[in-house]
Amino acid sequence: MAKKIGVTMEVGNDGVVVITISNPPVNSLASPSILKSSILFDHSRLISGLKEKFQDANQKSGFKAIVLTFLRMELDVQQFLQSPE
Repeated sequence: MAKKIGVTMEVGNDGVVVITISNPPVNSLASPSILKSSILFDHSRLISGLKEKFQDANQKSGFKAIVLTFLRMELDVQQFLQSPE
């Protein structure tokens, strides 16, 4: 089964909008230029999806807050520990 790339939105009865980003395997919004070239990354599609969902959220009656989440992230801990940042 192919991993789905995209942005989804759920609106709760409490006025909280949950926007979820799915961009396997990294689930990142980082610029594609800083990621390994072997990682498939659709940056423009994610940014467009986020803009659309934020606009949709702002149109909702009773909107109070937005929670931005990512689906499960696959992280190379060793690489993270070696990063100067």
